[in-house]
Amino acid sequence: MAPTLIFAPDGRIMAFGSPGGSTIITTVWGIATHLIDFQQGMARAIAAPRLSQRNNGIAQVDQGFEKTATARELVALGHQLEPVAEMGANGRIVNPDGTNDCSS
Repeated sequence: MAPTLIFAPDGRIMAFGSPGGSTIITTVWGIATHLIDFQQGMARAIAAPRLSQRNNGIAQVDQGFEKTATARELVALGHQLEPVAEMGANGRIVNPDGTNDCSS
């Protein structure tokens, strides 16, 4: 499940992980990117569309992602997309004052 902890300089603790076998690493990486690089809250980072490609030529994508402009651009470049029902994840941010930002 790749439980992941991030200790932010502002005192927040971010904890998240994902079930899913072969999609775990790309899911956890995607959540971390949305939290750190895009400064999103946990719920938004987990809700962001995900894709996972494991060197077999077909990228699994969250259902609905295949209809986005980004997906159309990827297909135009020759990528194959396979929608899957869900790439699950969960997480929580604990703020220094004890309040939480949860994914559920």
